Amino acid sequence: MGRRAPHNSDFCHGRRFTETRNPAPPSIDAARGWYIVVTAPRGEARARDALMEAGCSVWLPTLHRETSSRGRVTAYDAPMYPGYLFVADLPFGRRQVVVKGVPVTDIREMPGVLGVISTARGFLQMPRIAFERMVAIQNAPEPPKPAFPFAPGDAVVVLDGPFASFQATVVEALGRDYAKVLVDIFGRPTAVQLEVGQIEAA
Repeated sequence: MGRRAPHNSDFCHGRRFTETRNPAPPSIDAARGWYIVVTAPRGEARARDALMEAGCSVWLPTLHRETSSRGRVTAYDAPMYPGYLFVADLPFGRRQVVVKGVPVTDIREMPGVLGVISTARGFLQMPRIAFERMVAIQNAPEPPKPAFPFAPGDAVVVLDGPFASFQATVVEALGRDYAKVLVDIFGRPTAVQLEVGQIEAA
């Protein structure tokens, strides 16, 4: 898998949240002609699997999300555009479609599929330039990572957790996202490891 491009990062209630775009597969070919399929709520994966079984080329753009709290990381992928995916080689009208052993005559009979973006003339094919731009955004390179925002000796205030509102002094950076600090607990310096988002300059 290629490098993921960053999309968003935030910190809330003691948890760090990051969201990055998963790159488009190298096999994506904008010249094949792509359509926008509308899916049922949370039905993107079911629709993707059914369409692929029917012989379609399917792209479901996804985001990789991670939350970290107290050193524990939870990671999962989520649709970039909930309720939509992109399909080429739609077979309807050209050959018989069978999904899970059942003949299908209408795309809306497929699991998770509500329909295709259409006009009075039929399914609406995406302009090639729009599809190429979408792929380029998904594959955008990763910008330089921000530097650690504190220096050893900096005075900070703890924002979250059991030491919230306590004064502290930065000792050293632990990677880019964590810091070792000395928290002043009733006049006694105590070494604590905190996430960068849990402290701010005093």
